[in-house]
Amino acid sequence: MTSASSDGPAFKAQYQAVLDSRQGQFEKHFVDATLVSLHQAAHSRLLDVEKLYSKVSGRREAQIFDLATSLFADGLCQIACANYRLAFYCLRSFLELSSAAIKFSGHELELRQWQQGGRDILWGALNNDETGVYSAIFTSAFYPALKKETKHYSGLAARTYRECSEYVHGNPKTHGSNEIEIERSKSWFELADAAVTCIIFIFFVRYHSEVGASFASDVDVSSILQSELGHFEGLTSAIESGVTL
Repeated sequence: MTSASSDGPAFKAQYQAVLDSRQGQFEKHFVDATLVSLHQAAHSRLLDVEKLYSKVSGRREAQIFDLATSLFADGLCQIACANYRLAFYCLRSFLELSSAAIKFSGHELELRQWQQGGRDILWGALNNDETGVYSAIFTSAFYPALKKETKHYSGLAARTYRECSEYVHGNPKTHGSNEIEIERSKSWFELADAAVTCIIFIFFVRYHSEVGASFASDVDVSSILQSELGHFEGLTSAIESGVTL
């Protein structure tokens, strides 16, 4: 039996040392001007995603969107503490769960099976060239005008998932110190931006025909969509009007 004092078991000190070390890295993270700027931008991206997801809060798949944003927030906390492996895992999960929620929205049977524990979320199915959410077929069903743009987003999503997966699988280059590494942190923030870019695109594709009016009436959401997608022909008026072209 492990002896314990009024302050807890003896081995607690080992864990406290780990926490203290992480706290030290946290302080270093937020005094580096470059990392602060990148973190602020990523935090703003998280807030943008939360605003978008709020537009479908009443739908059955909304719980998955909530899980996804919580993992993004966890990733932001972990990157600030130089806990890189967990940070990249959280980012991969954000991309995977958000994509799954969008796919399940069009396949309620699969969504119910997942909720009952009878189906797994598989990235290969989510980014499948024929049936995935980034496929031309999926986009053609929900927003045909953007079907030619799917290849770019599919490739970007695949690269983001693959690079995050290297940390999940423990590939050699992912092993480093437990201290802030500027370039490794920059890589995480770059991938975080890419993940959000992919998700905003496919979220718009999937839901504009159903809640486009809600997008248009919300100044913040309309601004987010214009910033991300306004360069595509015809989308500026579609976002402003809430009407699918």
